[in-house]
Amino acid sequence: MRGRFGLSELEPAFLAYERILSLSERVEVLPGPDTAFPAYYSGGDAVTARDGRELRGHMRVNRGASNHALGNDEIVAKYMDTATTAVSAARGTAA
Repeated sequence: MRGRFGLSELEPAFLAYERILSLSERVEVLPGPDTAFPAYYSGGDAVTARDGRELRGHMRVNRGASNHALGNDEIVAKYMDTATTAVSAARGTAA
């Protein structure tokens, strides 16, 4: 819905949006046969579009795992996304 998922998308105000509530009513969570857990936090999804198309994605090795490491820019962005839920951006970048 926002093209991302972080801590701010878990805030009660965001979870109360009508579009989020509507989507959540149509979600079913099932165990996947291609999991690499507990070595990795694998995950996948399948979405059926209104026109009947089925879109699928799967990530066997989660982002941030040793052999699927985040780049420096991604680490900084993730830090700032998390830090700015509690402090200002200026405070988050203060040395």
